[in-house]
Amino acid sequence: MRSCWNLKLSEIVFFSLFTFCGSAFAQFSPDKALLPRSLERSNYLFPIKPGNTATLTGTMGELRNTHFHAGLDIDTPGIGVPVLSADDGYIARATTTTGGYGNVLYVMHRDGNTTVYAHLEEFKGAVGEFILKERYARKLSEIDLIFQPNQFPISKGELLALSGNTGGSGGPHLHFEVRNEKNEAINPLIYDFAEVKDNLAPMVFKVALKTMDATSRINDQFGRFEFSVVKSGNTYSLPHPILAYGNIGVEVLAHDKMENSWFRYGIN
Repeated sequence: MRSCWNLKLSEIVFFSLFTFCGSAFAQFSPDKALLPRSLERSNYLFPIKPGNTATLTGTMGELRNTHFHAGLDIDTPGIGVPVLSADDGYIARATTTTGGYGNVLYVMHRDGNTTVYAHLEEFKGAVGEFILKERYARKLSEIDLIFQPNQFPISKGELLALSGNTGGSGGPHLHFEVRNEKNEAINPLIYDFAEVKDNLAPMVFKVALKTMDATSRINDQFGRFEFSVVKSGNTYSLPHPILAYGNIGVEVLAHDKMENSWFRYGIN
């Protein structure tokens, strides 16, 4: 987040007049009343060591160099940790590439969602044997296979693969996504995985305001201006009133923390 602030990369902007005085709560505590009914009914299994506290190395929506992060990066102690299916369904797709997601499986579920398991070391079970035979038959190291619904059915908690560090991975971990019927990424943490402990509020350091057109003004000036914030508990406010007129962009320099983790997370 800091590098994005310094570079002003595309400057995350909200086109509205802005009064900054709000409370920060733990980022991953969704209001269940706001969730679609289909999500409320789902009960996904955490794909890595379910029942044990997990460490995340990346969270949903973090700003990366070229994109927003589309899922969770779940830390693994090295390579070879069992990766389990989050729910019943069938393996719909498998790809192996030297970059990107590396070895990856896509599992379609009865609720219409697809879960994605990336940077795998080794595919297991019948699908693993099939993929290996196809790679030898085609004499290809990179392959993209689409499967029929009855070809590789899978049960909740069934072993899919072993975790790894393949593709564009910077260290052993599982990249885990949930996508809806429109192939849009959903934050997996709306499923309230007990393995992820987050009771710490994000930390805000600065706010920047920027005039977005020729008629806008901030304290009677044109340009981009940074302001420090004052913290009281989990509430942040600006120390002095700011006069703003017109179309104003807002940037926030902040990161999130979780218990038992030294990682800094982006704000989704």
